[in-house]
Amino acid sequence: MPTVAGPSDRTVYAEQLRKEVAEALHPHVVSEFAASLDARDPGRPAPSLPHIGDVPADPGLVLALTTALAALEGADEAVVLRAAGHEWELHPSVRPVLEALVSGARLTFGDLAERSGLTVEQVAALATELVSKDAAAASHPS
Repeated sequence: MPTVAGPSDRTVYAEQLRKEVAEALHPHVVSEFAASLDARDPGRPAPSLPHIGDVPADPGLVLALTTALAALEGADEAVVLRAAGHEWELHPSVRPVLEALVSGARLTFGDLAERSGLTVEQVAALATELVSKDAAAASHPS
């Protein structure tokens, strides 16, 4: 901010600032801001014991997000998941798994693999990443 500049420099600066703010205030800015806040919500930490390291490729394990405020974007090139204060850019093939999780579903690795065409091992690798960041919990069915 040109606090020690002359009046004309301050006017130019103010006009540039006004222009940048006006451009940033597009019609969906409030929705985007709300989604951003939701995705940063830490959720409710849930223990994933004994799965605190690598989550085993067990088709009977259940996976669920620990936050109801996750955001999912993208389609062709990459899928972006924002949850529990983290962001992942993932291959589009995991979209069916993420859509199920973001909807609040608690599904077994086997069900998630079947819905997505992924292997149980691939679902377990995704689960390991999400569990390591406290964005999901893996457990045995109750």
